[in-house]
Amino acid sequence: MSLLSIFRSTRLLTMLLLGASLAAAGCGSDSGTQPQLLDTAVGAVSLRSETVGSGGSADGIGIVATVTGPDGAPLAGVPVRFAAQGGEEVDFLPSAQTVTDGTGEARTLLVGEGEEILVTAVAGQVASPELIASLKGVFSFTFQFRGDAEAREVETILVKATASDGGGAAGTLRVRWGDGREDEYDFVDKERIAHVYREPGRYRIRVVLEDGTGRRGQASFRLRVGDPVKTALDVEGPSSAKPDEAARFVVSAVRKDREAVKGVLTIDFGDGSEVTVEDFSRRHTAEHTYAAEGEYKVKASLVARNGKEASATVTVRVSDLQNGDEIDMNQVTYLHANVANWTVSSQVTKISISRSQICIFHTKQGAWPVFSSVEGNPWVIAKVNGRWYAGTYEWLKPGQACKGITADNIGGHIKQAPLANWRPRLGEEVYFFVSTIARFSDRTSNERSNAKRTIWPY
Repeated sequence: MSLLSIFRSTRLLTMLLLGASLAAAGCGSDSGTQPQLLDTAVGAVSLRSETVGSGGSADGIGIVATVTGPDGAPLAGVPVRFAAQGGEEVDFLPSAQTVTDGTGEARTLLVGEGEEILVTAVAGQVASPELIASLKGVFSFTFQFRGDAEAREVETILVKATASDGGGAAGTLRVRWGDGREDEYDFVDKERIAHVYREPGRYRIRVVLEDGTGRRGQASFRLRVGDPVKTALDVEGPSSAKPDEAARFVVSAVRKDREAVKGVLTIDFGDGSEVTVEDFSRRHTAEHTYAAEGEYKVKASLVARNGKEASATVTVRVSDLQNGDEIDMNQVTYLHANVANWTVSSQVTKISISRSQICIFHTKQGAWPVFSSVEGNPWVIAKVNGRWYAGTYEWLKPGQACKGITADNIGGHIKQAPLANWRPRLGEEVYFFVSTIARFSDRTSNERSNAKRTIWPY
């Protein structure tokens, strides 16, 4: 006969014996420890459960309350009262009230039937946290958590289950995430599960395993989820491309805390076509071919798994221009030598504009012929009254890339109308290139770089 059957048939006798025990001991302790005064200073009460018997529902669950003082030391002889919510015919044997022993522990047996029973214990004026107990099931669980709860992303929870009767732990695993959503998994011994929370808060995650033969088990744990971490998105691509040739774009994302970013990435190429990457992680490279000339704005949009959104854009000019020029050099009026048809022997790799200098880096830097300690001239192309004009504004020594030119003095260095009084404005479109010596007739060679587009930054 099971303990639960005995309990149901002899409940009255048990309570009579309990009354006699309480009368003799003062508060139902089977350890002989005498209860302390009710004003004993209790610092904390904690709960844990212990498996009793084979794990079947009739054997009950041992419930242990540990009572400590303000200094963390165990308190003996303190009355403890247990309470339970949920389940059917749930009770405590021999009593819901007992007394701590010399180790500060008070024990009782939870019996009845139920899947989720909230158990608490009170000592003095201090209550324990809730303990979730299950009186139905043969499976026990362990959890290994990995992820970023502060960013709302539960990357991985490894759930392992074992059967107390020695059988296998296989079946259907139901997971309730505590935010109204549920998932099901085919489970065999262990399973990795993942979830993303839409809002910060404290959630109780519950798992229930059923094997189809009536055996089941469940467990739960709590998770605190915080606010999302800011995500920065960047897209790199060419400033120019040719029709019918693939242009390559690289999208990268990083969180403020430098953790990898995962989510759904969408790239809009600006010509009506786009691509979606469902499993984006940190970095993605995409290629696209434009059929027609024009200027296209490429936009990358990311919805991260932590719920945070980010976007970035880059502009690409598609043209059939030769030599890497990003403007038709034959449509430009030259204020010094006409270099439109000079040999393009160098490619601009970077343009840097600050409030103190302009730098043009190119592949033949320091490799062109030198005359009188001069390698060449830097050029700017700007639009004035609807027309494009090009003028040199300085001399370059061998290998030199940077000159102390600003928005305030660039026109004065060009010295030729209409750019002599030109002052670039924030956001203005301009082009830069370099050439061999072009400001006087004693030239070493007729070479130049490609003209590269940029936007004036201040």
